[in-house]
Amino acid sequence: MPEPPPDREFLLSIFLMEAWDTVSILEEGAPGLSSGGDVEPLLVVAHRLRGAAALHGFPGVAAEATAIEDMLERAAAAGAAERADIAVALGHAVTRLRDGLDRASAGD
Repeated sequence: MPEPPPDREFLLSIFLMEAWDTVSILEEGAPGLSSGGDVEPLLVVAHRLRGAAALHGFPGVAAEATAIEDMLERAAAAGAAERADIAVALGHAVTRLRDGLDRASAGD
């Protein structure tokens, strides 16, 4: 007998919990970009969020995560001045990401 499909609400709650963890990691890591902080951990969580958001049907969140991932890839090869600019842009992107997750949490 086939197993019933997974509970959508349960999967959504796991996605949102992990997505909010990603927001925290990005918020904590963004200021460090200016001073040459490690980009790789931020890039990994942005990539994971992109895939999970797409899988769970949140194209806006996936698009913002893609933009963040692109910023972080540029930051990896950037000089100090450009990294500072990227850190500011990342802060704004994380705010938009936070807004998207708020809407997802509300069921919008």
